[in-house]
Amino acid sequence: MDRNSHNTIRVKNLSGQIRSHLSQAYVADQISLEINNNSTVGILGESGSGKTQLALTITGLNSKNYHMEGGCIEYKFDDKTEFTVVTDDQEPNSEQILFQDLSNKLRREGIYGNKIGFIFQDPGKSLNPYWTIGKHFKEIVRTRTDSEKASCEHRKEEIYNIMRLDSSLDDRYPDQLSGGQQQRVVIALVLQSEPDFIIADEIATGVDVSVKRKLLDYLFYIKHQTNSSLVIVSHDIGFILKIADQIILMYKGAVLQSLDADIVKSVLLSFRLANQPHNKPEESIIRTHVGTASEKFDAISQELHPYLRELLRSYLYNIPLEGDIPDASNPTGESCPFIERCPDRMDKCSQAFPVVTSKPKGWVRCRKFEQNNDY
Repeated sequence: MDRNSHNTIRVKNLSGQIRSHLSQAYVADQISLEINNNSTVGILGESGSGKTQLALTITGLNSKNYHMEGGCIEYKFDDKTEFTVVTDDQEPNSEQILFQDLSNKLRREGIYGNKIGFIFQDPGKSLNPYWTIGKHFKEIVRTRTDSEKASCEHRKEEIYNIMRLDSSLDDRYPDQLSGGQQQRVVIALVLQSEPDFIIADEIATGVDVSVKRKLLDYLFYIKHQTNSSLVIVSHDIGFILKIADQIILMYKGAVLQSLDADIVKSVLLSFRLANQPHNKPEESIIRTHVGTASEKFDAISQELHPYLRELLRSYLYNIPLEGDIPDASNPTGESCPFIERCPDRMDKCSQAFPVVTSKPKGWVRCRKFEQNNDY
């Protein structure tokens, strides 16, 4: 794969539910997004926002209780592999497959692993407890052609050096490794496969600052030294801002905003500059944003969806977001999904689901932007 390739995963109006005999939860609600080659996308939202389910849907890893209710997913790879996933109630044509067949297709044709790699929050989900670490790598080499096997072995040595792994681990089993070692092995296995897309799900959750810093180093390597597109799924806005070029904001199964990460970074920088002490008042950016620190933040973050603005405020002040975390089993009907916690809510927010408003560097679904199309 080279940087001039044209690999794309395109999600169109995706809707889905998790059903059981006791309840149902709407974990995908009219989701549309596109992931292209050589991009780094951060899918952001609190627990319960539906971001992990979206990642699992793309890779066909959902539980059997998940049902794709509407929309489609288009896959296009540079080797001319192209197909579209549709809901199970349709009659697929020659270029379409049913969602219930997605998982088998991705594995049968080697797409999962070779074209799409997945790094779970729990690395144990990716490792066979009965295989040594060395056997995990040998299985990847086994699927390669004879001409690829030599370079694959050399690549393993390079990856071990990057991931700070010792070759002595090859003789160990997963349960003989620490959690940190398991996670590095899983990342190394994904890198060894050289997939077009790498999806990392909440890999920075529950780790200390030093481990998080190392994870960022590995992700930066993927971003700048490989040709893989990177999708980071996380509730940690600080972590996402350090690595992502594009942010997909999710809440209750809906994408509320898609924007260039530089826009959020600019708000962050402006806020910090606005609250720096200055020797000369006339040189201070504070003059343009008079008031308390919170009021200054509100003034410079108007281009953000209210949910993204409050997530950023929570990050800046190290305070929890007000209200209950998203509950997909308690849908808001036709109103905005964020209405119950939104500080900017208006009467019209309860009347209809917000439409997409295009922006120069993305789009947003919020009623307050429908009359004002300028950032």
